[in-house]
Amino acid sequence: MINTLDAIDEVLKNSNPDEWQRSEDSGLFVYHFDVNLRIERDSNFEDFYEDWLPSTPFDNISGKKPVYKVKYIVKYNQTEIAHKFLILIDGVYVLIPIPKKSNDLGGSLFVTSDDVNFAKIVTICPPTLSQEISPVNEYINRCGFDII
Repeated sequence: MINTLDAIDEVLKNSNPDEWQRSEDSGLFVYHFDVNLRIERDSNFEDFYEDWLPSTPFDNISGKKPVYKVKYIVKYNQTEIAHKFLILIDGVYVLIPIPKKSNDLGGSLFVTSDDVNFAKIVTICPPTLSQEISPVNEYINRCGFDII
């Protein structure tokens, strides 16, 4: 049983996608080792566009990218613990963290390894054999983000 906010944070940072029961249609993800911990996808998706978005096979002829900002709610029992926002890119294929701009890295865009792991947990595509070659990592590389 998970009994602290720090323990929940550690699970989100370090768990593998296969440690979560996934109901992709309803957007519900339940942690196998403590079913009180779950992630729920909000049903409202916001259109999203930034210059750093890479082209995808799903870009339509007008150039509009089917990209959405999606909210996820981390809950323990009925208590909301955190809200996380990800970008749904490449149709309904993969989620990536929203990057931040670094003053220390010459203004480059970066994502944290914690946010990358969260994106892997809730990514809609099937899990891969190695999380290092997951579609999440592929798109982060295509966007040119640093992972810190």
